[in-house]
Amino acid sequence: CSKPGFTVVEMLVATILLGIGIFATVGAISVAVRATGSAEFYQKAALLAQRKIEELEVQPQTLSQGEQNGDFGAEYPGYRWRQRVASSEYPSLYQVTVTIERGTDESPLRREFSTYLRYDPQQDEANRQNQNGNGTNQNRPNTNANGGRGNVPTNR
Repeated sequence: CSKPGFTVVEMLVATILLGIGIFATVGAISVAVRATGSAEFYQKAALLAQRKIEELEVQPQTLSQGEQNGDFGAEYPGYRWRQRVASSEYPSLYQVTVTIERGTDESPLRREFSTYLRYDPQQDEANRQNQNGNGTNQNRPNTNANGGRGNVPTNR
């Protein structure tokens, strides 16, 4: 008669299945941790890009075609920005693209945001003269072409 219990083959199969389950669990945890880190980056990137675009909205006279870059200092260590301003087919309308990066130059996390800002230096000067003359400035020199709500993220 056979003795009650498990055979060596049954124990081997059970051990293999347990190992596969542990390996899959560790892999799932690793993916979840990376996804959380990426989500945190994308959220901070959106806030930091909004900050850079608002700086241009407040001081539209600083709009100049070309590219600038920098970092966010000790407040956001490891985060870098690149800002590209290009003219559009419409006069006084500029396409502003802000790219936020974190990580090494070889493999950074990167998020790009684009919007359009309007700035007419002649209109700005006329508005300043109106403000100095009678204080009734109804025209804003810096109006976001898409209502101030149009930062459009693009993945690159």
